Amino acid sequence: MRPLNEPVLSAVAVSTNSISLDSSFQMACSVQVVATGTIAGAVKIQYSNDEQKTFGLPTNWSDVPSATVTLTGTAGVFSIPKTELCYNFTRVVFTQSGGTGTVSANYHSFAF
Repeated sequence: MRPLNEPVLSAVAVSTNSISLDSSFQMACSVQVVATGTIAGAVKIQYSNDEQKTFGLPTNWSDVPSATVTLTGTAGVFSIPKTELCYNFTRVVFTQSGGTGTVSANYHSFAF
């Protein structure tokens, strides 16, 4: 087993998508989110099963079922618990719905 720890969002204050992560060898992941201020919104994991091309980036994304955490407008630490994976790519998405502050997220997975 090979762990991956990737800071995918770093003090973002507006809706944004993380980089695409090659998930073709990942078996499971989790995401820990740190919110500051009164920022509210949702953080979720999305997947793509687009072909893996040498220089191509995925363009078609879907939400991973049950892999969303709601930020309530209160500063704190939130998480998306262990989620099984069977996808070519994953990314973390933050959608702001109100408030001010920042969101940071760390993606952790196990791969073979």
